[in-house]
Amino acid sequence: MAQYHGSTGLVKDGSDIVGELKSWSFSSTAETYQTLEPTLSNGSPALTFIGGPTSGTGSCEGLWAGSDTGQVALVIGTVVTLSLFPTTAAGTGLTSDPSYSFSAVITSVDIGTSVDALVSFSANFQISGAITADLS
Repeated sequence: MAQYHGSTGLVKDGSDIVGELKSWSFSSTAETYQTLEPTLSNGSPALTFIGGPTSGTGSCEGLWAGSDTGQVALVIGTVVTLSLFPTTAAGTGLTSDPSYSFSAVITSVDIGTSVDALVSFSANFQISGAITADLS
């Protein structure tokens, strides 16, 4: 099984790469619904389930770059189209790279600084609609 280094991952907002990125993560879940309980051949009941609606949340963080078009578009309350790339070909986010894509609402944006560090940013999002996974 192949292993990948996180330094080649990236986030795109539409076609703009979110620059100076240090990390990103997202988590998705699906509701499940219990169906009728069929009886197994030995006479004992078995629970079965079907999948329901999906949802998800995530975040990205890095070094703040006030003129970066990818960062500037991450405005609280806006709906954006995000593509998350676990690994890329030379950090480009080409269509052949594995990705997760979806619409998302930006739920929070934080900018932070201290006298002994670089200015940082983070953004959190709520996925809205379907998640498209292209892992080929």
